[in-house]
Amino acid sequence: MFRESLPALTLLIALTASTVVEAKDIAKTISYLVQGKTAYEVFEFIKTKSPRAAGNATFAFTMIATKTDKKEKQSPKGCGYSSFRTSAIFNYVLPKHTNPSVLKTKTRIKWHAFERYLKIHEQGHRDIWVACLAQYDAAALTLSAKNCKALDKLREKIFTAKKLECIKRDEAYDVIFRKDVLKNPFVAEALRAPK
Repeated sequence: MFRESLPALTLLIALTASTVVEAKDIAKTISYLVQGKTAYEVFEFIKTKSPRAAGNATFAFTMIATKTDKKEKQSPKGCGYSSFRTSAIFNYVLPKHTNPSVLKTKTRIKWHAFERYLKIHEQGHRDIWVACLAQYDAAALTLSAKNCKALDKLREKIFTAKKLECIKRDEAYDVIFRKDVLKNPFVAEALRAPK
């Protein structure tokens, strides 16, 4: 049995300073094509041919790229951030059947519901990371150091700690998913099929 796990949440976090106008979050769907005439065949296709995330087969995963728009302010008392905002691009990698009309009507209805279920799950990953990045931004705004180079080093330590905390939150979210997905009507149908 394959699973979605944190390795399946591919984090492409690249924090960079930017002079671009205001940062904002974006979410996009990237489809990978699947085939099969039954729930079992589609399930097996995903299991053996879906894109790998950290080496694991998975139904779906989210890739994240982040960008930070920050302004430092040096004063006689030290350096701090006058503004700090991290934005993210969330790419949901989700399955799309090449020809869902080949599925029996009841199976096709379950498949479309499963597609929606996966997208909602991936949006949950986004929600976790949006909240984490907002906490990170708020923490960064409270920092001060003797100079701006020292400030950036201090910020990086906070980012590393926050990232580890959020990865744990993300993994816990997937632990629940791995149990719940087995009850999904489409997956349940696939797992009941004679091997």
